[in-house]
Amino acid sequence: MRRNTNLSVELLKQKITDRKIDFSYFLQCYNERLVSIKTEQQDFWREMRRFLTPSVFSDEITDKHWWHNLLSLIKDLPYSI
Repeated sequence: MRRNTNLSVELLKQKITDRKIDFSYFLQCYNERLVSIKTEQQDFWREMRRFLTPSVFSDEITDKHWWHNLLSLIKDLPYSI
């Protein structure tokens, strides 16, 4: 992750509330998506290339520890709400 980038749990919480999404339904969908993300690293990289500059993509996203850190971070995110 880029330094000085913070995930806003409060923003996520507010978005779920604003859309009137039941939290248990959100968790179910989130966990299903997380399972698929674990096996779709190449697809994820292909998609991210559309949004990131080449230098960021090559230096940070392809780092061998980056993917593991990302999965750890997103796995725990909804439980911090």
